Amino acid sequence: MSEVTNELMRTIGGLAKNPNFYLMVGPRHDSRRSHHRGQARLMRLLDKYDGLSVGEIAEILDVRPSSVTGLVDKLADNDLVDRIPDERDKRITLIKLTKKGHDFLQSKKDEADDLSEEVFAGLTDEEQATLLHLLKRVSKNLSDMDFGDYISQMVNDSIGRHFRFDDGDIHINL
Repeated sequence: MSEVTNELMRTIGGLAKNPNFYLMVGPRHDSRRSHHRGQARLMRLLDKYDGLSVGEIAEILDVRPSSVTGLVDKLADNDLVDRIPDERDKRITLIKLTKKGHDFLQSKKDEADDLSEEVFAGLTDEEQATLLHLLKRVSKNLSDMDFGDYISQMVNDSIGRHFRFDDGDIHINL
């Protein structure tokens, strides 16, 4: 690696380790909020396809219908979704976002927009576009790479530190 590529790797690694970056893009565990990731995922789905049955939601999210029912119960308790009988088939209940649910999602989108504006405030629009283009290229390079040999070598190195193989016998290195 050149000096520049080494510095790029350290900088990107530093971003990934930066607690502020992690809080911004990582999982959010805020004890003050009344929902968790599954509920947020369900709400985003309903924002896109409002009026789905529990079975449809379970199939799309690849979870058990009983899990969906639990999520819907919690969201309904907070007035974020309603259960509406299907007009064509009264045996089916559709789940729809309430106005409060739509407003809640919009407030979260606005918060994310404000945060991204603040993070990239020091860059011009052109610099942001260039950075985005370059990061997408790096991401594609990573996706295209075959890490099989690298992972095999890591595993072999790790095993070699702990075990020694002689004449078909395994010896533990202490």
